Amino acid sequence: MQGRLARTGLILLSVTLMSANPVPVFAKKHERVVKSESKVPSERLEVPPTELADSSKPLDDKESESASKKKEKYNGYISKAVLPTAPKVEYSGTAKELIENSRKLHIFRWRDATKPPKAVIVAVHGTTQHAGSFGVLAQHLVQQGFVFIALDLRGHGERYYKAFAGQPNFRVDYNKSADDLGELLNKTRSTYPGLPVFCIGESVGATVACYMSARYPKAADGIILCSPGSRPRCFNPLMVVPDFVKGITHLDEHMDVSRYIDKYSSDDKRVSDEMIADPLSRINLTPKEVLRTAFFIRTAPKAALSVDPNASYLVIQGEKDGIVSTSSTRDIFKNLTSEHKQLIEFKDAGHVLLGTSYLKPQVVDSVTNWLTNQTDLMRAKVIGLHAVEKEHQTQ
Repeated sequence: MQGRLARTGLILLSVTLMSANPVPVFAKKHERVVKSESKVPSERLEVPPTELADSSKPLDDKESESASKKKEKYNGYISKAVLPTAPKVEYSGTAKELIENSRKLHIFRWRDATKPPKAVIVAVHGTTQHAGSFGVLAQHLVQQGFVFIALDLRGHGERYYKAFAGQPNFRVDYNKSADDLGELLNKTRSTYPGLPVFCIGESVGATVACYMSARYPKAADGIILCSPGSRPRCFNPLMVVPDFVKGITHLDEHMDVSRYIDKYSSDDKRVSDEMIADPLSRINLTPKEVLRTAFFIRTAPKAALSVDPNASYLVIQGEKDGIVSTSSTRDIFKNLTSEHKQLIEFKDAGHVLLGTSYLKPQVVDSVTNWLTNQTDLMRAKVIGLHAVEKEHQTQ
């Protein structure tokens, strides 16, 4: 009898999750909303070592001019627009290293050891993905002078596949992941004293970043929330209902979610193909993990009300997001308690924007420009404070 009641309760709660009741929001004065109308398609952006450049095939004048323009536009990136029929996922190891840590989580760092960094970024991925999903974005930002660090959520990535059932890192636990992120950011501050520290959270990682900011004020100077949301988009009931009925009676059995990734994760099929082909993706989740994720993101607007008001925030969202409702993203943005915040909505973009090697140039440009501008502002502020201090000392 109790088992039936529990299942009935889960059904009612899950139906509630699918509803689109608005969440109360509190608008702030200094909001900035930008609509991106660019229709530039996604392209696979890579930073190959110069010695691997293929010079065996000569280019004619037109091809050479076109290649030169592309290289200039993408700041050294080389575009590969053709997706192989069976994508082979390879996240470049260029400048990547595993950081040892007491929590035994997989944490990677990309950096150029030959140059002093201007700022540090710590990133956390979305459901089914892992730290290495940011590999191409990381390489780009390293070229711009940043150190890029990414960690696996609990129950995700290589640590999940190497762990055993019952071990702490084996289970999905977003609340503990928020503490993992906060402690990593604090550690990053002590490792890179005097440098601005930024945080990036994508999808459920954005909600993790909000909880982190509330619990660890001053851990990050600026936070980018990519594709946050509190309410799911309406999925095809012919897909959902059979899986839901089966899942609700087998809460701890794994189910294949690859067809949902294929249909809803991106407006660009190459992105979803890459995610499914990735050997470190969690394409098999239990119904309990799916429900846990849905319940967690449902609390995102409330978490946004408690974030560090002194940090700056950039929220980016694709208007073709097939996973979360874009209106719920706006609710989260309005609830952010900081006066220094900006929302950019990309007209031709889906859900996964940063954790892929098929990055959209307009997304990369927006993120890079915001990070660079924030870094310059913080640097100018620090220089100004030092000047005032020096003046007081001379007096």
